Amino acid sequence: MTQLVMLTMTKMKKRTQPKGKTLSVLSVSALIFLILAIQGSYASGFTPKFSIDSKEYTPKSWKAKWIWNTESEDNQVLLARKTFDYQKTTKAHLYITAESHYKLWINGQFVSRGPARSASHHQSFDIFEVSNYLLPGKNTIAVQVHFHGIMNSYYNKQIPGLLVQLNDQDGEPIMISDKSWKAKRDRGWDSRTEVVNSVNSANYSGCYDFSKASPGWHLNSYDDSNWPKVIYQTVKSWPSTPKEPYALQKPWFSLVARDLPPLKEYDKRPQSILEILEAPQYAKYPQWGPGEKYNALKRSTQDIHRPLKRCKVKGVEAFMRGEGPLLVKNSYPDTKWIRQPLYHTTIIFDFGKIHDGYPKIKIKGGKGAIVDINYAPYLLDGVFHPSIIQDNF
Repeated sequence: MTQLVMLTMTKMKKRTQPKGKTLSVLSVSALIFLILAIQGSYASGFTPKFSIDSKEYTPKSWKAKWIWNTESEDNQVLLARKTFDYQKTTKAHLYITAESHYKLWINGQFVSRGPARSASHHQSFDIFEVSNYLLPGKNTIAVQVHFHGIMNSYYNKQIPGLLVQLNDQDGEPIMISDKSWKAKRDRGWDSRTEVVNSVNSANYSGCYDFSKASPGWHLNSYDDSNWPKVIYQTVKSWPSTPKEPYALQKPWFSLVARDLPPLKEYDKRPQSILEILEAPQYAKYPQWGPGEKYNALKRSTQDIHRPLKRCKVKGVEAFMRGEGPLLVKNSYPDTKWIRQPLYHTTIIFDFGKIHDGYPKIKIKGGKGAIVDINYAPYLLDGVFHPSIIQDNF
């Protein structure tokens, strides 16, 4: 069995392109690989120390507050930042958790992701020794939180929230999540996408519009002066709703330190390119409802692939050696008077064996380019079919 990743590159254009020209040139760099979530070493930067002895490093008291923005829509992504001054200490322990999934940066360096899956009433949190990430003076902690909003394994409704506390070697707070934080919703993330697998609600089909992104938002030098401040996340409860949130409040009645280290990440390049195909863009015409229109999985399952004829792909050998990019040219109709489909390019990468990881890609292309990334554990009758990962296949 092998791990397969399918990359489909599309350029949406009007049917008025000059005759004989192929546009939509996409440069896919040699950085296509999986970020593997398995034991190993980090690709760059410091490896955060994870405290196995949770009893020793669990904070004596939680001063941090649960924070969020003013929106609570399901399947949304929040970008949160806090800039603070820091005087070098012997150790600095960071405690962090979120509902539902976070990614953490300190001064632009990626630290880790989490938390471990848990129910809100038994919320898991992570502990990191991060003194190597901190600088004397100005520092910035940046957190991206994806709030899923549904959890089919439990009956309780999820509430979005982020909780962060940084303590010194004496256990005294250096920084906590409170109303001084800045946060905004990531408008690039399309919340209308659907869950791929109903058994695991974290498995959304993602759709991101990079024209709405905030480049460099996680860096220390980023200007967040126009960002709104966060609000405290309090939930109505009996007999009275607290004016300010506590770390322990409804629905987070207990906070439990992760008892196993988080999975470390490193890069894994594909072993080979299995196939390069093309397909007419019948399935990409805007004929579905709002959610399905932006669902890469549903789009790809309706593609009719065929050997490369109209589209062009150059630089394959250099790309596989890590020496250059793939150059992809999609095909457009020769004339606007005859109704012909646009053709997009599909590249299937073989990683040799099953891996748990995340796709990582560096790409350059014109405005309006669409890149679909799908994956499957194996070929089905010689055909790449991403619906294998759906529980209703």
